[in-house]
Amino acid sequence: YAMIDQLRHLHSVYKLCYLKGKSVPEDYKQAYAWFNVASSQGTEEAKEARDTLAGTLPAQTLIEAQALSNEYYKKLSQRSCKNFTPP
Repeated sequence: YAMIDQLRHLHSVYKLCYLKGKSVPEDYKQAYAWFNVASSQGTEEAKEARDTLAGTLPAQTLIEAQALSNEYYKKLSQRSCKNFTPP
């Protein structure tokens, strides 16, 4: 359970960092991807933020962001935290 809590915390950190450009360049595609991963784990706030952000992204960027979130989700579900390298 500690690993799950750690992953949830990392999702929160990454999605907010990319959304607000804190310590990383502002990147709405990355923010969407992390919000989408978090929402797939039942985080209601992430779902709302993802849906709001989706309404602001150009269609191609949204497609790319969805593909990116699928990549992250697969990596997170197939590997342990120590083997996952975030962007």
